[in-house]
Amino acid sequence: MLSFDTKCMGPYESWNPYLNLYYYKDKINENNVFDREKLGALLSYTGKLYFAQVDAENVLTSETMDIVDVRRLSEAVTGYEVEKNSSYGVVTKLSYGNLFIDVDAEDHYVKSKDGDKNKEFLYRFYEGLNGSKYEGIIWAEGSKDKTEETVCTVSVLGQAMENGIELHQFDKDNQEGLEETLGKLSLSDSEKSRIKQDIEVGRLITIPDEDVTTLLPDTVK
Repeated sequence: MLSFDTKCMGPYESWNPYLNLYYYKDKINENNVFDREKLGALLSYTGKLYFAQVDAENVLTSETMDIVDVRRLSEAVTGYEVEKNSSYGVVTKLSYGNLFIDVDAEDHYVKSKDGDKNKEFLYRFYEGLNGSKYEGIIWAEGSKDKTEETVCTVSVLGQAMENGIELHQFDKDNQEGLEETLGKLSLSDSEKSRIKQDIEVGRLITIPDEDVTTLLPDTVK
């Protein structure tokens, strides 16, 4: 399910998806939860709610830091990925999987009101952490007891630090040790290429010194 945020997601933009989901509140059970209409209502509302919460927090932070933050067209993909077992390329078993959100187009114009470049950098860094945080907690907010275990970039990096794994940061002006660090991780060539491209266009990339394993519950309902 695709969700778009053209500038700043407010209560009106998320109201219709909420009403659509609320309509199914007493109609969803284990036998029909994966119907296109019912699962679609959940995924649509989740995407809108994600942007609404991120935008609200960014507005407060930008005002506090005297930052002008104008969101350009942004996109999030929400979905449900079924766990499957395969044998010789043939699917032999399907079981409950996991809900996910992938915000693959997050674009902002950021400018400090007093021209302070360091302030702009700090705001962008916070903005990235904020977006990643909500990619995780957005699903916990929708769970029955609000404590469903979720995973996002921020939680993985936090787990790495708890496990004593060193974190490395690279940008366009600091790429020393990048190849060595990437060589320690179980990444495909395309994933490594994407990281290098992000660095070249000016992004700050944080990478753990070794793979981090995170276990999820068997089911997410």
